Amino acid sequence: MSWAAARALAARSAGRLEPARVPLQEALGRRLTAPLAALVPVPGVDVAAMDGYAVAGRGPWLVVGGVLAGGAPYGGVL
Repeated sequence: MSWAAARALAARSAGRLEPARVPLQEALGRRLTAPLAALVPVPGVDVAAMDGYAVAGRGPWLVVGGVLAGGAPYGGVL
């Protein structure tokens, strides 16, 4: 069977699945059927002032390091 014929057969054979509610621990590998809304604001505080890039001198700039949330500050010189 050719690849095109196999794809066509698979497309004809597949049917739409009905949505199902499952506990979170059983949701691995499944897909959402509706938007997911958090019950509380996440993150709980405004942290946008902490996000961004630090640059020095005239561009173009080169990324020389990164700091993850809660990680140690960048120790190099810009």
